[in-house]
Amino acid sequence: MLSNNEIKEKTNIILNHFKVGNFENVISLSNKLLKELPNHEYLLNMIGMSYHRLNQLEKAEDIFVKAISRNKANVILRLNYSMVLKSQERISDAIQELENIIKREPNYIPAINNLANLKKDNGEFNDAIELFKKLINLNPKIATAHYNLSICYQQIREKEKSIKHAKLASDLDESLTIADQTISMLTNYKTNDPINHFKTINDKIKSNKIKQESLTPLFFALGKAYEDKEDFENAFKYYSKANLNYRDINQSKFYLEREEYLKIKDYFESDNEIQLNSKITNNHKFIFICGMPRSGTTLLEQIISTSENTQSLGETNYFNKAIKKHIKFNEESIKNSFNECLKSEDNLILDTYVSYIKRYNLNQKIITDKSLLNFKYIGFLKTFLPNSKVIILERDFKNNFLSIFKNYLPSLHWTFDREEIEKFYQLFLDYVRLWERLYPSFVHRVKYEELIENSEQITKKLFSFCELDWNKNVLNYHQLNKAPIRTASNNQADKPIYKSSLDKYSKFQKFFE
Repeated sequence: MLSNNEIKEKTNIILNHFKVGNFENVISLSNKLLKELPNHEYLLNMIGMSYHRLNQLEKAEDIFVKAISRNKANVILRLNYSMVLKSQERISDAIQELENIIKREPNYIPAINNLANLKKDNGEFNDAIELFKKLINLNPKIATAHYNLSICYQQIREKEKSIKHAKLASDLDESLTIADQTISMLTNYKTNDPINHFKTINDKIKSNKIKQESLTPLFFALGKAYEDKEDFENAFKYYSKANLNYRDINQSKFYLEREEYLKIKDYFESDNEIQLNSKITNNHKFIFICGMPRSGTTLLEQIISTSENTQSLGETNYFNKAIKKHIKFNEESIKNSFNECLKSEDNLILDTYVSYIKRYNLNQKIITDKSLLNFKYIGFLKTFLPNSKVIILERDFKNNFLSIFKNYLPSLHWTFDREEIEKFYQLFLDYVRLWERLYPSFVHRVKYEELIENSEQITKKLFSFCELDWNKNVLNYHQLNKAPIRTASNNQADKPIYKSSLDKYSKFQKFFE
């Protein structure tokens, strides 16, 4: 039998392997030690977390279910199990597990925090706000709790409260510079900067205390501040610093974008007989709005989702996830896995997509999804959701380029490099040409500039394509539509259509030249 010191020594070795990411070693060493310490909860927890990190979710679930069945009172096991459920997109199950933990231990901070974040991600912002408030009452110095509370207030358009908690987050943790970037998006530095945030971000940058990876949001924030003040030279300087700083730390993966396009193009242009075996059995009507980032898709979705019986999902990325779950892009050809989906008695892609979006409590018949990069997957939409409507928004390249260049979009690695922005725009056009050639009646292309200049005429055509009833009220979306906006366009949601965005590039043109 092992002594307590020997057990401590062996578990410390396992923990060190976990900390450096040697998850296979954690599993192997833990299983070996379990032979001497059967059902040891710490070891089962380490194995479950390691499987989770390796994305072997079913194995992780099996381990946690086994461990919890022996001790339902172990909140650490149950907390980690809820995180596996979340990774499986079993959101309602994850929420239930966290609520059960909180019933058992009402002040267990990790469970409250995770539940609050799930509620936030679900768009249940009022519930999330109450949970974050409870968290802050238990420990007012948790910077991320203040930041996430700020985001919730931002979504329900309580600007002052959002700024207040973003500032508290920034004051508590000066390295949490994404909070400063949030403040900058809600502040007009020319006319209204009550907390003197312009000085704060300048002082932070000059202090040399901020780590390089945290400087990028600060540079974007300062660039935006100078642009508000119409000092375009300094605005360009700090936007450039932000992009260069990010690219200095993060490696480009643009080649993957081109590879994916070529695989998709090759499949859909081939002589494959694309015939879905299963029937379309879904009660919802889907309208997909896609295009380049910062091309006006938020405006377009706001207009459409103002229509009666319509619910906005915002950006979800769930159709992409549904495809990647069933269709293998890492093979030489996507043909085999695609054909398996076609032959299945169930519409695997549609069923998976619907299972993902159910987390949003769908209560309307017409659903809009503004996941930008769905323009890559229009062939899949045509195959598996043939009754849906697809709108592609296109914006003049120079102004689209500028808006990407000056915004912090960390989920899109190519947006921090001038050449890659241009290459991706060309790739976007390649996709659009491909789908318009193959499925000309399935997509409706809208030019942003025409939408701004001739709003009534363009939206009438758009609503006709979507088979929606048009009325003039849809152009008052900024007054009528209070759906949350989960993008960098959030601050524009309460404004009517304005033409000042049509030629912002001219103010920066000489600096790019």
